[in-house]
Amino acid sequence: MSKDVVDIIVKVKYVFTMNSRREIIVDGAIAINGNGIVAVGKASNISPVWLRYLIPYESNLKPSDVRLTATLTQLNMIEHGITTFLEAGSPYPHEVAKAVLETGVRGTLPYQLSIW
Repeated sequence: MSKDVVDIIVKVKYVFTMNSRREIIVDGAIAINGNGIVAVGKASNISPVWLRYLIPYESNLKPSDVRLTATLTQLNMIEHGITTFLEAGSPYPHEVAKAVLETGVRGTLPYQLSIW
């Protein structure tokens, strides 16, 4: 992959490539940064990108950092008319849950992710 930053990874059952061989990747993933696709391949190969760059950053957060960013994010959502969200994961999900109780927004939170 040419870039170190990935905004989102989309995992899908099939990726129909536009390469010269028109490959079909089963259990694939697409890594996106900004408006562009930066990597396409098997989900098992693309997913480590997320773990390599996002997880190390989040693993350095303190519980108070997670609570503050969760609260500010939820207030921003409310300000823009978003009333429900799905949390992708956090090193301190209980701090995100505390923010949900304070802000009143509805959220679905994972109990704990094994990668933390």
